[in-house]
Amino acid sequence: QSTWGFVQKRLKSDDVGSVVMFDHDAQFMVRGVPMANMPRDLHAPSGNTRFVPAFAMAQVCIDFVDRPVVMVFMTDGKATDQADAVRAMASLYRHVSAKGFTLHIVGVGSGVPKGALNEIAAVTDNHGTVYSLTDF
Repeated sequence: QSTWGFVQKRLKSDDVGSVVMFDHDAQFMVRGVPMANMPRDLHAPSGNTRFVPAFAMAQVCIDFVDRPVVMVFMTDGKATDQADAVRAMASLYRHVSAKGFTLHIVGVGSGVPKGALNEIAAVTDNHGTVYSLTDF
């Protein structure tokens, strides 16, 4: 509920969204759906988390968008590919920055390595912010 509240505060009436779920791999759960119709009962996989596949799938979604992009990336932060993830986000940012890009990284749960998430946000030329939700 808190996570949906986080997203709702940032919505505009004509916003559309996609959901990529990830652990060691990534898959689309929802793609290009009006945010008012976004399902609220998605359950995240767990284990052996890798960010790079999620960023690659996000770029596929973003490539079809012709307006500024707001990416909300939610994670427990415990990725096995941290260094590669920083490079992948830097590449994604270079690819989409001309459209306009804002990144919200939401660390969910206790023990989130906020420093690691800040490294990812830092490669977006101050267009990334890290938040913590610890009420899970």
